[in-house]
Amino acid sequence: MAPMKPFSSPRAVASRTFRYSELRTGDWVEVRGVEASAARTADALVVERRAVPQGLRIEFEAPVGSLANPNLTIAGVVVSTANAEFRDRAGAVLTRGRFCGQASGDVVGARGAYSGATFVADSVSLRP
Repeated sequence: MAPMKPFSSPRAVASRTFRYSELRTGDWVEVRGVEASAARTADALVVERRAVPQGLRIEFEAPVGSLANPNLTIAGVVVSTANAEFRDRAGAVLTRGRFCGQASGDVVGARGAYSGATFVADSVSLRP
């Protein structure tokens, strides 16, 4: 298979087709896929190399696995929402209680960063 031609994007590094064996510790990638049956695993559908992000912010979304105020679990990852802002599908701000009342089993997006082994969200929203 011939390599893909490079393209430019504000978030992307010049891209080409690459093999798993070419990934190195420290590479930044964006992975899109679906949650697998095993805890904290996913089947990757798209893997793209990225430039080193500014601020090291992480964003992911998946159905809520469990709610245990002030935390929730998304795709097997426990997300601390103690200081997060909550939003509905239209982007309106919700209280924690209203969010938790609507989120069970729904797809939720979380944005934040890891602090040690804990994912700390600053924004959590219901997805359409």
